Amino acid sequence: MDPLSITGTLIAVVQITTSVISICYDYRSAVNSSSREVLQITESLNSLKDVLESILRLIETTKDGELSTVELLAKDGGTLQSCQAELERLRAKLEPETGWRKLRNSLIWPLKEGEMKRVLDSLERWKSTMQLALSADQA
Repeated sequence: MDPLSITGTLIAVVQITTSVISICYDYRSAVNSSSREVLQITESLNSLKDVLESILRLIETTKDGELSTVELLAKDGGTLQSCQAELERLRAKLEPETGWRKLRNSLIWPLKEGEMKRVLDSLERWKSTMQLALSADQA
């Protein structure tokens, strides 16, 4: 896979991650007593974004063909695609509703405890996988 394709995929995942982070910050600022779950997911998303940006910087400074491990992340059905799909699903779940439901639902965190744990576990797994790939290709 060429570096341009990997870069495009990474940028798309960074943008979705940033979008979900923004939604979480909006929720935290709107609800004074927002739960620790919002803080946890925001921290996990920020950490994932940092790893993605580190991979982008590595791609920018590396010659073609020298990032075999990062290329595996970007293959069809790979870690980046799974991460992107899950983040899009999460964004759709967290985005504020419109109309009369907006006021009622704006005060309720939409993720239940089990779903929250699953999302946090997934974010941590993707971040760890990407960190390992980053370390391997830096070496």
